[in-house]
Amino acid sequence: MTSRFASFLLALALAALVACGGGKGATPTETLPGSFPLPTVAGVPTTTSSGLQIIDIAAGVGPAAPPGSVVYVTYNAWLSVGTFFDTTTVDDEVTPLRLVLRRGLVLPGFVEGIPGMKVGGKRRLIIPPELAYGAEGSGSGIPPNATLIFDIELVEVRSP
Repeated sequence: MTSRFASFLLALALAALVACGGGKGATPTETLPGSFPLPTVAGVPTTTSSGLQIIDIAAGVGPAAPPGSVVYVTYNAWLSVGTFFDTTTVDDEVTPLRLVLRRGLVLPGFVEGIPGMKVGGKRRLIIPPELAYGAEGSGSGIPPNATLIFDIELVEVRSP
C-alpha cells in the first residue's frame, strides 16, 4: 500500500508540474508557449565599438526609428547558449512591447541597436553582458555575465 501511495504522489506531482506550464517571464528550465531553438539567420554581424552585434534580417519600410523615440517591438530572446527565455508571443497572442529608447529606461543594447530600424524591419541583436544585465544577471532566468540574443521586429515608431 505504501508503494502505491508513493506512486500516486509522484504521478500527482508530475501532473502538477505539467499543468503549471510556462508563460512570459518563465525561467529557462520551463517551457514557454511557442518556445523554439535559436534559428540560424543569414548575414555577417556588424559589431559596434561597444561590442553589440547587429544582423539585419529584413529591411522594413518608412522612416527609421530615431534615437530616443518610443517604439513598439515584438521579440524572441535566447541566452547565447541557446536557451530560450522570453517572448512577446504567449498562447499565440502577440503583444508588442513599448520601449523608450533612452539609457536608464531599457537595456543599453536596445538603445544602441534599435535606432535605424524601419517599421516591419527585423533585426538580430547579440547583446554583450555590459549592454544587458551585466555581472548581476536578472532573476533566475538570466545568469550573471550573460550574452543575450534578441530577434526583434519593429511594429511602430512614435515621437517621444
